[in-house]
Amino acid sequence: MTNSINSRLRLFNHLLAPGKVALAGVLMLLSICVMAQPGRPRPLAGPPSPPREGLQTVSTYQGKVIRLVTNDDYIYEGFYILSNNDSLLVKFPPHLGAEVVTSMKQGAMVSVNGVYNVAPLGEKEIMMISINANGKIIVDAAPPTPGTMPAETYVSGNGSISLLQTNKEGEMTGVVVDGKAILRIPPHVARKLGNLLQNNAGISYTGMKKANNNGEASYGGYTIVRCKTITVNGQQYVID
Repeated sequence: MTNSINSRLRLFNHLLAPGKVALAGVLMLLSICVMAQPGRPRPLAGPPSPPREGLQTVSTYQGKVIRLVTNDDYIYEGFYILSNNDSLLVKFPPHLGAEVVTSMKQGAMVSVNGVYNVAPLGEKEIMMISINANGKIIVDAAPPTPGTMPAETYVSGNGSISLLQTNKEGEMTGVVVDGKAILRIPPHVARKLGNLLQNNAGISYTGMKKANNNGEASYGGYTIVRCKTITVNGQQYVID
């Protein structure tokens, strides 16, 4: 490296006038130093974006209706069929519930067009596109837009706990009171209440009654209450 620098300086000294030798040498050294510096490393490419599933395969499944399925609020949102000795859960949006429930009969044969999916817990699901139930065609269409959205109303009541509700992870999500009202209680609140929530325990509550949306069908006619306060063993609690 040193020999190369000296060689270039001698060349500049020979070509330039004596008065400019010092300046040429400085410029030459600066150019060499700049050339000797390593270049900036290129930024590493980030992880590739996950592919977007723009297309999904639609298949036809035929089978016998086993039973209807509700969500935690007892709103119908699916039904099981037995197809080629395989149990499949056909899922539909809740706003089609009334139409599906009136068209489905246990033991009846149906034909379903839909997208196959395996749920995180391993259950085989069909997201419906259309259903043919004894000649009745039900299509997955958007719900009609109501003139005014159904409003929740304030309610209060009391009774005895007849059932503790849990989700698939085993966390408590609510309690059924006198077999008529379902009190929605977030899991983190239920954990703090601990053993206070037990079957046959007395409870009082206030909250907002869930409004029924157009097209939904429910099992049992339960009143769904999103609790604001509950009182257990004489102690009232605010639910955040």
